[in-house]
Amino acid sequence: MKCIRQKCEEWLLTELEFITAKVPPHYVDVENNVRYLVKCVYYGEKYGIRKLYETAFKNLLPFKLKRYIENEYYHMLPEKNKRELVEKRLCQIEEDVSKYTHNTSAFTFGSQPKRESSPINEIRCSLSSHLFQ
Repeated sequence: MKCIRQKCEEWLLTELEFITAKVPPHYVDVENNVRYLVKCVYYGEKYGIRKLYETAFKNLLPFKLKRYIENEYYHMLPEKNKRELVEKRLCQIEEDVSKYTHNTSAFTFGSQPKRESSPINEIRCSLSSHLFQ
């Protein structure tokens, strides 16, 4: 049984590499790509295939939540995995926003005092700009 699981993992990871590299006919479109990634996250969690889970999870993070929220495999994921995915996505958005705000602060002219922002406002802004477009 372990040998079969190993072969399946190798095949799924190889397919994932082809899809990520956008090699035809493996890669069809973004929606298909997201569907496959969510499926790999689900199977990786269900069958304890850590490498598949981690690779698919990492590749799924850049996609907006609305792309996979209605996927059947997403709904079958345990709540802890859904929460982990949303939390990691939020952290990635915050990092991106932080990089953007640090890069644009060098271009601020004039002597106006910099307005302090609260973490709640940053989260609200990043959520609205990234998740609800």
